[in-house]
Amino acid sequence: ATGTTLTLSGVVSGTGALTMAGAGTLILSGSNTYTGGTTVYAGTLQVAADANLGNAAGSLALADAALNTANNTFTSARAVSLSGSNTIFTTGAGNLTLSGTVSGTGSLTKASAGTLVLSGTNTYSGGTTLRAGILQVSADANLGGPLGGIPSGELGSLTLDGGTLATTATFTSARALAFTSSGTFQVADSTILTLTGAITGQGVITKTGTGTLVLAGTNTENDYGAIISAGTLQIGNGGTSGVLLGDVSNNGAVVFNRSNDTSFSGSMDGSGSLTQAGTGKLTLGFTGNSYTGGTFVTAGTLQVAADGALGDTSGGLTLSGGTLATTTTFTSARAVTLTGTGTFAPSTGTTLTLSGIISGSGALTQSGTGTLILSGTNTYTGGTTVSAGTLSVATNANLGDTSGGLALSGGTLVTTADITSARAVTLTGTGTFSQAENTGLTLSSAITGTGALTKAGAGTLILTATNTYTGATTISAGTLQIGNGGSAGTVPGDVVNNGVLAFKRSDSITFAGEISGTGSVAQDGTGTLSLTGTNIYSGGTTVSAGILQVSGDANLGISTGGLSLAGGTFATTATFTSTRAVALTGTGTLSPASSTTLTLSGVISGSGALAKTGAGTLVLSGTNTYTGGTTLSAGTLQISADANLGGTGGLTLDGGTLATTDSFTSDRSLSFTSSGTFQTATGTTLTLTGAITGLGVIQKTG
Repeated sequence: ATGTTLTLSGVVSGTGALTMAGAGTLILSGSNTYTGGTTVYAGTLQVAADANLGNAAGSLALADAALNTANNTFTSARAVSLSGSNTIFTTGAGNLTLSGTVSGTGSLTKASAGTLVLSGTNTYSGGTTLRAGILQVSADANLGGPLGGIPSGELGSLTLDGGTLATTATFTSARALAFTSSGTFQVADSTILTLTGAITGQGVITKTGTGTLVLAGTNTENDYGAIISAGTLQIGNGGTSGVLLGDVSNNGAVVFNRSNDTSFSGSMDGSGSLTQAGTGKLTLGFTGNSYTGGTFVTAGTLQVAADGALGDTSGGLTLSGGTLATTTTFTSARAVTLTGTGTFAPSTGTTLTLSGIISGSGALTQSGTGTLILSGTNTYTGGTTVSAGTLSVATNANLGDTSGGLALSGGTLVTTADITSARAVTLTGTGTFSQAENTGLTLSSAITGTGALTKAGAGTLILTATNTYTGATTISAGTLQIGNGGSAGTVPGDVVNNGVLAFKRSDSITFAGEISGTGSVAQDGTGTLSLTGTNIYSGGTTVSAGILQVSGDANLGISTGGLSLAGGTFATTATFTSTRAVALTGTGTLSPASSTTLTLSGVISGSGALAKTGAGTLVLSGTNTYTGGTTLSAGTLQISADANLGGTGGLTLDGGTLATTDSFTSDRSLSFTSSGTFQTATGTTLTLTGAITGLGVIQKTG
């Protein structure tokens, strides 16, 4: 009866079976030899050794009963059958190993401290409940068979109401897991326990052992957190299921491995790490995580809205594949390590600033539509790729070690200070370079690839190598400068110029491509620039140094675009007429080649001087207003009126011929530094009323 105990200490023998019925306790303590097996209906059977249960060939049947081993440790290989829904094994502080088959329609409950080891291929179908102590298994079959004994049926469930499930080998279980309280999984070193069944109920999972626990079931009704004391808790196994909803105390590793989009909104603290290993996207919703073991992205996308989502700032960020996506503007000072290609994807209208050092052998890719700012002295060696959005830097070191190249397949590289870079540059799509106002980016290595180059920003992009990229070149703003005072620097193909296309080389260079757009062209180098294309740019042409050489007015763009001479020489190699306006802001030298004629019929204005050199003929036919005077050194300067020589500036003869084709009077000063020839057309008179100074010989022809 309930509350009563019967102890049989003598030997129970014979061929019959022993049956216990009633709610009390029967204690068997003898070395029994009966062979008919043992059956317990309700109540508790207490034993200290397997021999207490009779001959080893005899079975043990438990029907809504309890087997208590009372702090003793032993192994039983006898067959055990379970019926009913409340069969309980209590081991006290001892260990009971059941190595035989446990069968029947009943359930198994592990209660009290101590360890119950199930090592047989068991078929009981009523499910397993763990309330206390340790239940140790090495295979899923140790936990029983399918419900109702149907081979293809659903496996009996596992219910955690306390205690520890210890696994000693790698296996997968599809049985349902229910929480009525907390439960501990102790997974042995170098082994993996994968749970693919549904998880229901509320509670806290505690993960111990250095192995890996994988939760890959469809979990839609549960709200459980986790305590990770050791090893790895993995959510998902490469598929679309596996969820962790509650808060996590992480002193091991948490790994998310799903192929679809998922989120984790709980908080996470502890000394452990977090890894995004799935091909899908993981969103961390809590922005105040304090785990210190760092964050790892090995595949897929990890999305956050604040640096705090990545744990304590002392924990680094490591990318060996995959993407860190950000949805708001924030700065992170944490160390970043690239061991593979690490991709950053800030969203549209947001900025991610990485001010810590980025190191490692991997590569960095900016792929988001927002802005990524790198401000650290970075040492990563795998190179940098901009495929979308904006990557902003202020020094070459922000882009990692100089051995790493720069590739643009889309997006924009923004520079905010003067930078010179010798790193290799590759264009595989349209790459945009945007330099801040009053700053320049100098690229001294060749730009290669099949992509196109776009120059944006008010600053200057300087190309000083022999570039071979095959895509188009577009200047949207600012200046694209070819060369930097030396003998190198090219731009291949045609240029759409809506800013400034400047050439600055010390040697001779020919640009044969077509220049179009609203921008201007500048010759700033001390060498010779020859433009040979039929150009249609409209922003005008400036010569500030060296020589700009053309063979036709079309080389200078459309005729409404002016020509500004602030120094240097405008040389022509064929006869043509230009109606474009000419501005002199310094001494502008005009040098038509021998046996050719350059006719300027537009107005020449400005405060600068005009110098005529070259063996050919320069014809000035406009009512010019420039005030810096005119110097004739070689060839012929032909005019038809005094106004052709500008405003109040004088005329200096240092050689050459001044040819007049009509009668007029000039009161401007005349200075000789050498000889000078006046050639007046038949039937015309040139009257000079101004002062004549200098030494030289006047020669009159015509």
